[in-house]
Amino acid sequence: LSNIIAGHPDATEAPTTISNGSVTLIDTTPPLITNLTANPLYQSTGNTVNLSGMVIDNIQIGNVFLEIIYPDESTENFSITFNQTGDTYYSNKTFNQIGQYNFTIWASDTSGNHDRSSVNHFSIYDPTTTIVYIDPGKTYLQPGETFSINVTIIPGIPLAGAQFNLSYDPLFITAHSVVPGDIFNGLSYYTMNGTINHSTGIISNVAGAITSPGGSVLVPGSFATITFTAQKLLGTTSLT
Repeated sequence: LSNIIAGHPDATEAPTTISNGSVTLIDTTPPLITNLTANPLYQSTGNTVNLSGMVIDNIQIGNVFLEIIYPDESTENFSITFNQTGDTYYSNKTFNQIGQYNFTIWASDTSGNHDRSSVNHFSIYDPTTTIVYIDPGKTYLQPGETFSINVTIIPGIPLAGAQFNLSYDPLFITAHSVVPGDIFNGLSYYTMNGTINHSTGIISNVAGAITSPGGSVLVPGSFATITFTAQKLLGTTSLT
């Protein structure tokens, strides 16, 4: 306030005291983390995986950290704040432990707001050994929620066919369907979607094979996708 004049009824100036106010702009918006990517999604031991994500903020990014959960559930957390190309933050890293890795990006801004990304994953494999695993390895659900898992194969030698059974606890989840994956795409092949026994919780004789003479694949991929629904009973079931 300035140039304030107050007057008495007789037109004489009255003494005044000025008390100014203030307006403070507060940033409460956390950074936005998107486009979490692992490249390649499947990598052999000792070779580099690029892990990246896009991080933006309405004011200014303060810190960006990458957290990696190893197949043995040990963790590694380190800064990638200065590994930046535009809005993309990244890490180039080699891995030797075989199996599926989960990773997230955590970011804060200069106002103290912070957020964490969703979880993404990648896999490291021994190029001489065929690996079959369930993807995602862990799933957290609400009762009644429908979800899908992939039975993924990383071939260590040329692969022409595969078969599996899978068991689960029918008190916790119900299996609905089995559909072929994409590992044999581009080739002639046949599949068997197997049999679901809802009482015992066993899916048996899911199979597929390349029918082209001499055909095989060495590229990792999904062999089958299975869809379930979570029951109302709370707890954990293994998929084996």
